[in-house]
Amino acid sequence: MKERNQALNVAISLGDIHGIGPEIILSAFQEAQLFKWFTPLVFDPAGALPQLKTSFPELFQDSVFEIGPGDPITPKKINILGLPQHPQPLNPGSRNPEGAKFAVESLRLAVAAMQQNQCDFLLTCPLDKTYIAESGMPFPGHTEFLGDQFNGQAQMIMVAGQLRVGLLTGHMALEQVVNSIQVDSIVESLRALNETLKVDFQVIRPKIAVLSLNPHAGDNGKFGRQEAEIIRPALDSCVDNHDLLVFGPFASDGFFGSGAFRKYDGVLSMYHDQGLTAFKALAGFEGVNYTGGLSIVRTSPDHGPAFDLAGKGLADPTSFREALFVGRDAFFNRALFRELNQNPLPIAPKAKGTFER
Repeated sequence: MKERNQALNVAISLGDIHGIGPEIILSAFQEAQLFKWFTPLVFDPAGALPQLKTSFPELFQDSVFEIGPGDPITPKKINILGLPQHPQPLNPGSRNPEGAKFAVESLRLAVAAMQQNQCDFLLTCPLDKTYIAESGMPFPGHTEFLGDQFNGQAQMIMVAGQLRVGLLTGHMALEQVVNSIQVDSIVESLRALNETLKVDFQVIRPKIAVLSLNPHAGDNGKFGRQEAEIIRPALDSCVDNHDLLVFGPFASDGFFGSGAFRKYDGVLSMYHDQGLTAFKALAGFEGVNYTGGLSIVRTSPDHGPAFDLAGKGLADPTSFREALFVGRDAFFNRALFRELNQNPLPIAPKAKGTFER
């Protein structure tokens, strides 16, 4: 088990090679102090990173180090693994199937490294979902793919300090959301979010707010019955059957606009844009995409491949850097949780003559 003063090995997938993923990796690690806490292992089957030396020579210096299969990971270096004999030409800002193909190949290599315990946590750079299906990945995004690879109930949770917004439904069309909102799915999502907050974020007794689906939380049925017939019964079940501290449903505009989110350890949003729009407005560049419910720790910047910025030296690595530290904290929080919960003392039987109130 690694100590908190040791560097963690981070498996990093490049994301779309024509987006800003390769740039933000190099840019973030210009801060040499990061190497005290992290040793990056970047999977680059396209040979993208070395090509950036022409455009961004100042980002290379002595920090980039190429290694081969089976070679040890070198501390205080950006270790690059999987370089091809014939690199894929870079075309920054171009959205095409080749970019998605290499993004998926890099992701698969990083996942394999995690499955073989070569790294401590996974950080994925942004990919473009337009060509994902053509690339051979039968999932709409990272979250769903990782849930399949690690046999978990993957849950997207956006994190910025104490603001943590989980999603009930993720990458799906809005017209499909209503039918996906059921009592059982809400209960399952709240239990999963509660567990992630406890284990990965060290919140001993999480308080979770739940957002409504309809405007004004349905306004007593005038704008929809989901709050009364689905969401509230789900919350009652969580309280009565699972001893969770859950509250709501709250209309999302007033909930975020009034600052009420600060009273809670976590928020469950009914659908993607409901939670992410408010989150990104509040988090700015410091948001992180965290995947709960996996056997590994996985983080990602909370933005896309930003093709409009690629190759121009304008990409901001702040979210990538934050993803590193959120991953590190979660890794050690999990280890501490396991340690504290090993061999718990059995509950003593009640003595004769006692009674329950």
